[in-house]
Amino acid sequence: MDETEKQGFIAYTRLPIFKRRMAQSLAIIKEALAIDSAYVSVSWGKDSTVLLHLCQQVCPDILAVNFTSEWRDKIDNYNDVITSFLEIHPTNYREYVTDFPEGKNKLYWSSLANSNPVAFVGCRNEESSNRRISYRTNGAIYQYTQGIRQGTYRAWPLACWSWQDVWAYICSHDIPYLASYEHCLNQAKDSSRTAIIHKSKKGKFHPHVHTIMKKQSEMLKVTAPEFYREFMEDYYE
Repeated sequence: MDETEKQGFIAYTRLPIFKRRMAQSLAIIKEALAIDSAYVSVSWGKDSTVLLHLCQQVCPDILAVNFTSEWRDKIDNYNDVITSFLEIHPTNYREYVTDFPEGKNKLYWSSLANSNPVAFVGCRNEESSNRRISYRTNGAIYQYTQGIRQGTYRAWPLACWSWQDVWAYICSHDIPYLASYEHCLNQAKDSSRTAIIHKSKKGKFHPHVHTIMKKQSEMLKVTAPEFYREFMEDYYE
């Protein structure tokens, strides 16, 4: 991002729409924190990193949790981003190395959710129709009434944010972000390197990423060619 782009995003923070969304998000965070013990689910993509920083403005010692794997730094400069953020913003941070999706569920539901029933998640309605429907149906704070998550809550403080809001916050607070975002800076539906494919043609689950659209894997050809080759060989060819 060049300086002109950065200053443009900083100027955006002075607009009433940004200030309204900030106020709305802070109100959601405060309301959710009043329910029970909480944590921020941080993938270190831009949205969840912004969410963590925003939650820290309300609760400086809030727990931040990242589920990851040994593949992480083949995909992007995660370690650089994490180290930079934690140096600037001391964080109550836990990191679990696990295979997705089974490992996450075992760790989460055996201990984390029991002690921290409220999960802050950096989801935005702009990213998918399913998220918009969920937000309209359930609101920004929702308690699960059945299934494995029964009794726990999820909160989406960034649900109504646009991609411009996220970048404006990043620029105005000097939040570190993954290098791959430079390839999709001005796209409303940009995606982090954590988003590739849920299940391959071979029927195998990828051990790190857990998402949905095959076209997102194409960006790996440019941003992480070594990982792309390994991914295609192991899961598609």
